[in-house]
Parts: sequence; structure tokens; C-alpha cells
Amino acid sequence: MTDLALFVQLTVDGIALGCIVALAAVGLTLTSGILRFSNFAHGDLMTFGAYMALWANLSWRWPIFGAIALGVVATLALTCGLDKLLWEPLRRRKATPTTATIVSIGVALVLRNAIVLIWGASPTRFDLPSFPALTLMGISITRNRLLTLAIAAAVVAALYYLLQHTKMGRAMRAVADNPELARVTGINVDRVVLWVWAIAGGATALGGLFVRSHHQFAAQHGVVVDFADVCRHHCRWRWQSLRGDRRGVVGGHRPRGQHLLPGGVGGTGPVLHWHQLQNRCGLGGDRVGVVVSAPRAVSRDAMRVFVTGGSGCVGHYLVDWLVRETDWEVFLLLRNPAKLRVPLRPGVQILPGGLEAIDSYRDLLGTMTAIVSAAACWGGPETFAINRDRTLELFGAANPAVCQRAIYFSTASILDRDNSLLPPAGEIGDDYIRSKYACLEPLEQSPIGDRLITLFPTLVFGGNETYPRSHLTGGLRDVTRHIGLIRFFKAEGSFHFIHGADIAQAVGHLLRHPELPVSYPARVVLGMPAIAVNQAIREVATYLGKRLYGQFDLTPMAIAFFIRAFNLKMAPWDFFCIERRHFTYQVLNFADWGLVPQYPNAPSLLKDAGL
Repeated sequence: MTDLALFVQLTVDGIALGCIVALAAVGLTLTSGILRFSNFAHGDLMTFGAYMALWANLSWRWPIFGAIALGVVATLALTCGLDKLLWEPLRRRKATPTTATIVSIGVALVLRNAIVLIWGASPTRFDLPSFPALTLMGISITRNRLLTLAIAAAVVAALYYLLQHTKMGRAMRAVADNPELARVTGINVDRVVLWVWAIAGGATALGGLFVRSHHQFAAQHGVVVDFADVCRHHCRWRWQSLRGDRRGVVGGHRPRGQHLLPGGVGGTGPVLHWHQLQNRCGLGGDRVGVVVSAPRAVSRDAMRVFVTGGSGCVGHYLVDWLVRETDWEVFLLLRNPAKLRVPLRPGVQILPGGLEAIDSYRDLLGTMTAIVSAAACWGGPETFAINRDRTLELFGAANPAVCQRAIYFSTASILDRDNSLLPPAGEIGDDYIRSKYACLEPLEQSPIGDRLITLFPTLVFGGNETYPRSHLTGGLRDVTRHIGLIRFFKAEGSFHFIHGADIAQAVGHLLRHPELPVSYPARVVLGMPAIAVNQAIREVATYLGKRLYGQFDLTPMAIAFFIRAFNLKMAPWDFFCIERRHFTYQVLNFADWGLVPQYPNAPSLLKDAGL
């Protein structure tokens, strides 16, 4: 055989073996990318699937395809069972990835010794039918290798389709990016995890079966061979690969922010680096992957943040957080800079003007790594122009290759209990509510929608002698002044509330973690757990030392009577709110982000307001 023919023969054999091990690498990538721990039992699961198929093939004389099916199903059942028995309780207890990894080492030891105990440690082979090899231009390839290549390619293609084009695939990617936010957006994380184990178990079993269909094998092979090979492939087929931009297929070291396998949309073609093809394949050197053009990943220490609405109640807390907690470059768009009461530091610049002048800052916006828009017009003829048109211009000026995070403040009034858009808000809401409703969907469908997080604050409190008070905090004094009368009433209803300082915490967390995407475009409702109206009255009365006596029930009929009796002017939206009464949503659980709310209850709000 000539040197060229030998090279081609070894290349074909190497591709075949690489596709086999890639199956197992896909399983490891899924578990580590979504469940966030290294499963050291992965190689032993491969061996278990192979031995189950061997048992059926040799002891029961099953044909090889039936034996393979049994091995896959058995491994799938084992992985799902181990998750229910071991890893699901660890997730419920918020165990660290290190703990889960240590448990996987124990599982590996148990599986390996159980296999040795049941099947022994002697090398063995499958009973496969013999077929002549196919010879083409001096290159020989066996039929089982062709079958292996076809099945491996089909599995990888099916997995790619699942991840990119199905609802479950999108849910998997969202959970991989941020399980807490995925849960908040309504994704059934437990079901996603079960799917992950099922797919990983099936792919792992196929990998183990195909590897051993070409060689003798023994129970000791579980970790010594499989896990080393699979980890090398896993370093190349990282989870980002399966959700990355549509790029090339072969190359060198993957810089931060660049992706390996086909995925999203956009981007340029591949840049090939064949001189690194031998690296990390057992021949030394750097990691094999793909070098491609990708959105520039910026260090957290080099963030450039553009903020609107910094002079409002929430804006003050946000600007204060940016000044105290970061050394980033911050650009504050302020219509009236004199209203800002936060002491600034070097690196924080004030840009005069409001959203109506946003076009003059278009070039600057193209250099921003984050844009936060908290500005809003609360009513009047300019409401739609500011809250919809200029806001769309603001985010439309972002450079998708630079901007990592876009945060837009809306209002929870436009959502229903499932965090979906509430049609009456867009029909009979006031100008502010209707403009926010009209802006949301076009913004989510804009070019920046793949990194957009819309925040929906509920009832906002905050402000003190230094910072401007929110409308609700300003009205707390009237509540305390009239609590002697209010305590005699009760009403059915419930609501959420949030303090400006806690909103700033949430925004800060999102800015500090631009590498934590969610299922875009994301909708996050900010609020403490729902509180009933009667409970709020009781907490306020208790805080102020007032006792509760017999209470008059303010039913919708009673409210309608008072409206007519006092000739109160009511808009259609007001009547809708009276009928709805329960303003509850799927709110963010701050603990899921490792945050502790500063103002979790009504007494803490009253104390902050100086009452």
C-alpha cells in the first residue's frame, strides 16, 4: 500500500472512530452543559449499555440490532433512574457541581464493580455476521463501519434538529444558559432534565456499543479508555457549539465568544487551521475546534453601559449601584442633569437630552456593551413617540457585534397571570400602558431581540430624603394617616410590590453576567411573592399599633355604589382593574439568583419611608 493510500485509509478509520466516540461526547456535553457537572460515570454507562447488548446477543441469541436496541433502552432507563435517585435530590438541595461530580465518581465505581461481578473481567466480542469489506481505490472499509458512520451521522443530525428547531430544544438551550430564568419564564425544568438524561443515555449507549463492535472489550474499559477519549471530544463539542452561530467545522483554539458547531444565524464563513488538526488528539498542542468570526466578547471589567431614566426613583438606585459596585464606563442620558443626586465618579458621563434626541447619540450607542432603558413618558401627547418610537430607535442603534445585554423597563400592567400580553391593556389602558403594550412585541422582534431582557416591575416603592420618592411611597403617609378608617374595610384582591433598591440588584446581576443568556426574548416580572389586600392592611395596622375590628367587605357592588354616590370619574381601565382584582404574575425568585431582597415585606417599606 502506498503512503498516500495508507494515509487515506487511516483517515477514514479515524473518522469512523471519531464519529463513534463523538456520540458519547454528545451525551457528556448535554449533561455537563445543562446539569452543570462532570459525570465521571459516563464511561461506565457506555460499558453497561455494551454489556446489556452483549448479554442479549450471546446469551439470548438476539440479532445485533435487537441487542443494540436493548442496550440503548437499558442505559436510558438507568440514567433516568440514577437522576431520580441521586441527582434530583441534590438539585433540590442546591448542591454544588463539585458535590454532584463526587457522587458521579461513586456511581462509576459501583457500576464498574457490578459489571465485573456479573459478567466477569475477561475480554469478549459480539457475535456479528461476517461480510466482505468494501474496497474502493485501494481503501477498505467494513460494512459495520459504514453502518456506524450512518447511524452516528443520523443521531448527531437529529440532535441538532432537536436543539435548533423544536420547542424542547429551545427549552434545553434556555435551561443550559440559566435554569433559574428558564423556570421563571414558564419552562418545566424537571421535564427538560429528564429529556437530557434520556438523550444522553441513548447516545452514550450507542457510542459504547459501536466502539466495542470493532474491538474486544472488558469491564475495566469503562473509565480508563472511554472517559479520556470522550473528554477530548467534549472539549471540542462544547455545549456552546450546539447553540452557536452558523459557522465552520474545522480549526484551532476557540477564543471566547466564538462557537464550534452550526447553530444560530448570521456570521461569516469558517477560517481553517489545519496545522492544529493534530492538537489534543493525542499528538499534542492546542484544542481542536473552530476559529470563526463572532460577536466580540468584552471583559466584564471593560463594560460600557448606556442608561436612560437615571433621574427617576428606580434610576437613582440603578445609577448608585453602577457607581458603587463597578468601575465600568457609564453614560447617563438625562433631560435634566440637576435632578440626579448620586455622587459620580470618574468614568461616569452625563449626556444632556432625552429620548427625543437619541438619534444624535447613534454612533456612541454602537460602542455600548449594555443598554438599559428605564426612561418613560407617563402621559400627554408625546407618550407614544417616547415610549414606543424613540425606544425602538434607542435599541435599534445598538451594534449586535458589540452589545451583550439589552434591558428594557416595561410595566407588569400589560401582562396576564402567565406573563403573556394582556389584550385589554392595549385596548383600554391609559396612554402610558398602551404605549408600553405597543412597544414590546416590535422590540422583541428587532435585531437586538436575541439579547433583550424586558423587566416588568410591579408596584414600585422607594425613595427618601435624598432620592426622589416613587408615587406609591409618596402616598404611604396618606395611608398611615387614614389607617384608623382603612382598618374597618376588607376587600378581595392581591398584588406584588418591589423596592427600587431590589430592582437595581436584579439589573446589576444581569449586567454582571452577560454570559448568562435566557430563552430570548426574555420577560422577567420583578416583585415579592403576592400579598393579599387584607394581609397588607393587617401588616400596616400591626406596624402602626392599630387593632382590627369588624371589617366591611368592599365587594365590586359596594365599590360601584360608592362610585355613583360620590360621582367619581372612572375610565374603562379603572373598571377593568376593579373586576380583575388579583394582579398576580410569575415573579422572579431572588433566591434563584443568589440575591437577598432588602425590602421583602410591608413593614420594611414603611420603615424605609420613615413611618
